[in-house]
Amino acid sequence: MKKYMIGMLIAATAFITVAPQRVSAAEAPTQNAILLEKESDTSASVSLRLSNAGEKIASLQFSLHMEDGTEDAFTFSEEVKQRANIYDKRYKEETDVLNVYIAGKDSLYAEGQTLLELGTVSVGRSQKINAY
Repeated sequence: MKKYMIGMLIAATAFITVAPQRVSAAEAPTQNAILLEKESDTSASVSLRLSNAGEKIASLQFSLHMEDGTEDAFTFSEEVKQRANIYDKRYKEETDVLNVYIAGKDSLYAEGQTLLELGTVSVGRSQKINAY
């Protein structure tokens, strides 16, 4: 019974330690955040800053709200292509949401790295990207 209780305690601790984290683009730039950096009127780079990226973060998912978007609107960075085993995107026309999925066996972040370049989002000439 004692071994069972210790095992449950270890499992609970491990679960709390690796529980999913929510990150918002509205958070302060020094904290966890999704960053959009305008490259041109029709494209912006997308990066993810995590203050605790030293932990093994092997997968992530994020969504972008894009009116009249397509799956082709997002291009993965070379960094993601090299580190991730799976990277995919799905656009849902009915909700105007582009879901992006990235997963690997090892950490997506290099040791000591807190910023991961995810890719580039692009829109048509009639639309504009406002990053602020």
